[in-house]
Amino acid sequence: MDNNMLVKKIFLAYIIGLILLTGCASREYLTSTKTNQKIKSEAQTKIQNISDIETWQQTDNIDLDGDEIKDKILFKCQPGSNDFTLKVNNVSTSGKGENLDGNFVIVNIDKTDKFNEIAISESGPSSDEQTAFYCYDGQELIFMGKVQGSSNSIKILGDGKVIANKRGQILQTWFYEEPYNLSKLHKLEKIPQDLYKMNSKVKMK
Repeated sequence: MDNNMLVKKIFLAYIIGLILLTGCASREYLTSTKTNQKIKSEAQTKIQNISDIETWQQTDNIDLDGDEIKDKILFKCQPGSNDFTLKVNNVSTSGKGENLDGNFVIVNIDKTDKFNEIAISESGPSSDEQTAFYCYDGQELIFMGKVQGSSNSIKILGDGKVIANKRGQILQTWFYEEPYNLSKLHKLEKIPQDLYKMNSKVKMK
């Protein structure tokens, strides 16, 4: 066998080996890519599932507008989020709060009218509790206003007033009652007061 023939065979063997190595590498790359895509897809699915599980959701069925037909109420928010969605029948609205409590309560501010109201409380950044009120008139959700205090500390006796639990900042941190009336448009209007009780004990010397 002459040298030229030997060189050709060696070169041909080299080319064949190179092709085989390239093919193996390609298959390994494709396998690795598919595996990574599968892992990424599974991770995204897990994240979505966690998000679904952690959604706070509350429902109720009660007549809100006095037509003697129960309205379907849905409240949703995410833990740690400041946004929520409130839906009554086919009408929905979005709202904001800080450190939402994750639920709502049904209240009757004025027993002489036909409405029941929805109260949504939030804890705030540092126990600065507030509560937002909504009314459903059969066609739309009406934001009535937001007052200080939680649904547990606010007083609602059914006489058309809401007594908020207001934080005072004069001299010290203290709380006092701040009354609101229902307006003709079913909005909460603050009733001005000349004096506010501090309810703090003092010692005279």
